[in-house]
Amino acid sequence: MEINHSRITSYEIADYMIRTKSLLSAKELAAILEKEYPHLDVDKRDVYLRLKAIAVSKYSSVLIDDSTRPRRFQIHSLNPEFFRRSRAPRRFDEKLQNELYMTQDEKERREHQPWVVARQLFNKVVRQHRHYGNATSARI
Repeated sequence: MEINHSRITSYEIADYMIRTKSLLSAKELAAILEKEYPHLDVDKRDVYLRLKAIAVSKYSSVLIDDSTRPRRFQIHSLNPEFFRRSRAPRRFDEKLQNELYMTQDEKERREHQPWVVARQLFNKVVRQHRHYGNATSARI
């Protein structure tokens, strides 16, 4: 007997909800998805958490009925960009990739660097002005 531990994904949940345009609670949806996808493990809590994640995403258009308990969801549309974060990593240029992997301290140091260079340049100009200013005043 083969045991399959594959869990339901947001893709299957969104696919079913968009196809049917149904207003469903997580419990109702979990029961339907168990029949729809018998080869996948469908957990009511997992379905609810995935529905919430889809609902708060900027890439989705979701109606949430808060007037009833449990909450009911209806997914109108979902931009494929929602699923991009879980797939293969995006191809970034090296500069942007380095910035993404920087720590907060490294980012602050990088942003502070132009100010340090400007201060050093200003101090150098002031020193030169003092040096040459004193030399010209001594001649007079």
